[in-house]
Amino acid sequence: MSLREELCYKAHQMEVEEDFYSYEFSNDEDLPVYKDSEELFAALRQKEDEVLLAAQVGNALLMENRQLKEERDAHHDKYTQQLE
Repeated sequence: MSLREELCYKAHQMEVEEDFYSYEFSNDEDLPVYKDSEELFAALRQKEDEVLLAAQVGNALLMENRQLKEERDAHHDKYTQQLE
């Protein structure tokens, strides 16, 4: 393997390591214990609802951001024309 290939490989490996990491629970953390499958399914449904809500909030923020950028650009164009 050439030096160039080795450096590219190491750079790619570093990118992968930064993107993915393992998570280990410490013994100090209290993990929830579910008595039966119904409790577990209820908790999973709640988490799913929270994820969906977070996605909706994220989409709303993206749309608002896009709108604000368009307004900013319109104001910029307007004031640029006034200065000319």
